[in-house]
Amino acid sequence: MAPKGSKADAKPGKEEKVKAKRAPSPYILFCSEKRPEVKIKFPDASFGETGKILGQMWSQLSEKDKAVSDR
Repeated sequence: MAPKGSKADAKPGKEEKVKAKRAPSPYILFCSEKRPEVKIKFPDASFGETGKILGQMWSQLSEKDKAVSDR
């Protein structure tokens, strides 16, 4: 038996909806840009600790710096 939600589960004649990908949020873009710097500065930080550091860095930015158009 196929796993639930697989194409084999689909009813004949029904078309599957394709979700459009959304643009990444400003926070995600920030994290993608800064994560390598954080890993260099804190090489022993776990994934969760790295996320906390990135979150703290994000919260210290001004609204102007958080805007996507500035990147």
